[in-house]
Formats: sequence, structure tokens, C-alpha cells
Amino acid sequence: MVDDVAGIVEDSKFFDGPNNWAFATDADDIHNDVVYYIRQQWLDNGGAGEVYIVGFSRGAGIATWVANTLSQNWTDGTGAARGPISVEFLGLYDPVDHSGTIPDAQARNLPTTVANAMIIGNDDGDDQDYNYFDRIIDETNAGTNPAWHTMNLNATHGSIGGMPGFNDSLDASEYPESKYDNDKLESESADITMRTSLRAAGLTIELLQHGDYGFPDDRPINP
Repeated sequence: MVDDVAGIVEDSKFFDGPNNWAFATDADDIHNDVVYYIRQQWLDNGGAGEVYIVGFSRGAGIATWVANTLSQNWTDGTGAARGPISVEFLGLYDPVDHSGTIPDAQARNLPTTVANAMIIGNDDGDDQDYNYFDRIIDETNAGTNPAWHTMNLNATHGSIGGMPGFNDSLDASEYPESKYDNDKLESESADITMRTSLRAAGLTIELLQHGDYGFPDDRPINP
């Protein structure tokens, strides 16, 4: 998706997720970098243009935090007062929270300045929580706005993020081949749904179909 968006949006940018697996101690730095980039692009474009934000895992929690920060008044580098920046679309692949580095309310509550949203996760079935990370799709306020949609999949965390077969909480003995087959299908469904939602919000990203993703026939073994 990153490459597809980069091909149609000149100002698109990818930000790496937290580099500390357990504690995400750099989550605030990532948040600040994303907010700065969006505000700078907004200024450079004279306040024109639309903002689309997509994140996975703790990156999804950070994405919601970013949307909340953008909803606030701010001051630019010259000292001029600026108003909120709206988000046309917020896409969240299986948002999780852990260790308190992402403020709870900021990760769970979408601001009213988000016009459209799609949240894809798993709030029941196998692998409800991912190791020590809380999967928080059922803790968001998505139900308060008809333009904020959710999709629940009985799928592992990795598969929702585009990596079927990869999940640190499941070793090979706990992960039969039949589950991998299901996760491949659910992974494709997650991405197709997100792309469809982005297109509905005005971004002309390519729409893929089941079978276009080229996942391995056999489940990759976790390193």
C-alpha cells in the first residue's frame, strides 16, 4: 500500500513504527514527527489538500493520537495562530496499546475532525490479545459516528497487518496449516476493505482482489 499511495500522492510519507518492541519508548517522537510533517505540508500548500492517515498495531494507536493533536489549535513557526487540521480518512489496522507510552484516550477516541474512518481488528475468537498488547478495536468510540466503520476478523495480529503466518504469540505447534490458510484470506480481506474505504474517501488507490497478494503456500516460520 505504501508504494501504491506514493505513486499517486506527491506528499505521501511512511514513518517507521516504534523501535523498542516491548515499551515503544519512541512513540512520542514518532507522534511529534508525523504531526510536524502534516502541519508543514499544510502550510506549504496554503492550507489546501486532504489528510489521509493509515497505521498498523501501535502505529494505529499513534495515528489516532496524531489525529487528536491535529484537531487542536496550534502556533506555527512564525508565531501565527492556526486552527485545527481535519483528517479526511483515518485507517487503523488492528490498533493495540501497551506500556502507557500512547495516552489511552488519545489512542481510543477519534476526534470529530476525522471525516471518515475504517478500523479493522479482532475483538473475539482466537488470539484476542497479542502477547501483552491490548487489541482495542472494541474500546474505540467508532460507534458514535456513522462515517467511522469497524470490521472484525477472526485473524491473528500479523495477518491483519499484511503478514499472515507471523505472530510472536503462536509457535508452529499452535498454528496449524488450516489457520494459515484462513489468515491469508483474512489478510487479503483486511487490505481490500481498507483500500475500498480509502477510495470511498476520495483517494484513487488501486483496488486489489483476492489472489493478487502472492502469499507463500506454506506458513513462514517465525524467526
